[in-house]
Amino acid sequence: FGLAVRNTNTDLASNLAGTLEYASPEQLGRIPNQQPSERSDIYGLGKTLCFALTGSPRPSRRAIAEKLDDSLATLLLRCIEEHPEDRPKDM
Repeated sequence: FGLAVRNTNTDLASNLAGTLEYASPEQLGRIPNQQPSERSDIYGLGKTLCFALTGSPRPSRRAIAEKLDDSLATLLLRCIEEHPEDRPKDM
């Protein structure tokens, strides 16, 4: 899955490691001036868990809610939030 990589090189391709489907938005350059961090790994873990539960790294909220109780569904959805500050701080 998308591993958090810190690199000062401005070439996006040299800053990526892992599978793009599981890479966080900040790793893909979709959030300007946002560096990958531990929360990038949380995003990748969330996407991996989504795939394990539903067969897709991009399931609907409904698909997640059908597989998990409310508190776990809420936690998993927080892990795959677009913006890092909306994800859990650590594992």
